[in-house]
Order: sequence, then structure tokens, then C-alpha cells
Amino acid sequence: MPTERRSAWYAHSEAILQTLLCSEDQKERTEGVERMLAIRGEGDPDTQLGDSSVRTRRSPDINCDASNIGDLISWSEGVSESPLTCFLSTLEVKNFINTPMEEKRDAGIRAQETSRRLMSKNESKQDLCNLAKFKKSGD
Repeated sequence: MPTERRSAWYAHSEAILQTLLCSEDQKERTEGVERMLAIRGEGDPDTQLGDSSVRTRRSPDINCDASNIGDLISWSEGVSESPLTCFLSTLEVKNFINTPMEEKRDAGIRAQETSRRLMSKNESKQDLCNLAKFKKSGD
């Protein structure tokens, strides 16, 4: 576990909350929303936003006995929400219980995968020859 503890950068509360909100499992999303609302505290759900101020980021201590991602760290101190959600109202955050949060990066990756499936595959020399012939005839 020493290596995992040194590499705990991605186990920061921001990353864990982001992962929970993007999860396909509604229970995990609910846990993420509840933890985020606890960080934000009380406020008007229509206008309350997250804290987007600069904050220190320290790698957390990892719970080696965790059975799910929410139990991986201690949520008692030094937790903050993801910068991606700071500009969303509390009401918008609550909507992630029913629908997973989709990052723009995810949409970009999916578009790239679709594009690769549609493009021809150059798996042999013959494929490359056909590509060269096509290019010559287009000149």
C-alpha cells in the first residue's frame, strides 16, 4: 500500500465526487449529491453555487479497507467539490441523482470512437495502397 498512498492524488475529494456524479449507478450518484450538498451547506437551491476559490490540495489518506469509492477517504476535513460543479446551482446538482453527469471530455471521446469506427481501417499493405490510389486520383 505505500505506492498507492503516494499516488493518492486522484483520490482527492474533488475527483471522487466527480466520479460519483458520473456513475451509472443511481446509489453512487445519490451519495455524491448528498456529500456535495453537505460541503455546500444550507442555501437557496436556485441560486446557491459552490465555492470556486483557490484552495490547497493535499493527497488524502486512503482507507485500505474501503469497499466502495465513497469510503476511500475521510470526509471529515479538507474536502471540496469539483471545480466542474462549482458553477452549477444546488438544484442543478440535485438533478444528477436521476441523470449521470456527462463531462464534455466523455462526449469528445465518444465522438472520436464513432469516427474511428466509420473510418477505413488500414490493417494491411493493400489498404495503404488503396489509400494512395485514392489520393492520386483526387489530385
